[in-house]
Amino acid sequence: MAGDYPAGNELLALREDALRRAGIPESDPRWGMGWVLRSWISSNQGRIAEAWSWSEKAEVGDPAVAQNRGALLEMWKQFKPQPKTK
Repeated sequence: MAGDYPAGNELLALREDALRRAGIPESDPRWGMGWVLRSWISSNQGRIAEAWSWSEKAEVGDPAVAQNRGALLEMWKQFKPQPKTK
């Protein structure tokens, strides 16, 4: 549901804050995973430029994302929106 996306972004912001407070460097794969999810959310909200920006940040911040595009695509499939039912 579209209403879930803002909540998802809020949760990701809390997650990022926890990573920051724990002193986890942005090169840690956990950051990249969050940025991929932010990209996915932005894309599903039609905010393509923002989605692209998060995607690029994930590639730069997490070398594994850049090196393993197949796994990234599988992750996106996992979060693919389901068709609405009546």
